[in-house]
Amino acid sequence: PRPQNSFVLFRRDFEAKYRSQHKNETIFSKEISSLAALSWNKQPPSVRFYFKQLENKALEKHKELFPHYRYRPNKKK
Repeated sequence: PRPQNSFVLFRRDFEAKYRSQHKNETIFSKEISSLAALSWNKQPPSVRFYFKQLENKALEKHKELFPHYRYRPNKKK
């Protein structure tokens, strides 16, 4: 698996908060992703910096768990 970037970490946090506040509401992941993207673009630099720090910690943990990981995307033929 790829290491998580700052937006992915923000989106996971956003989804957890959203679902806990709207327990009786049915919403698809695609809709949550759209709402998270809108919210991400409105966040102040301090919030983005916080998630960037989390990204760095996640990258360190990923390197410990998968020391030989190398991103190799599949090329379309």
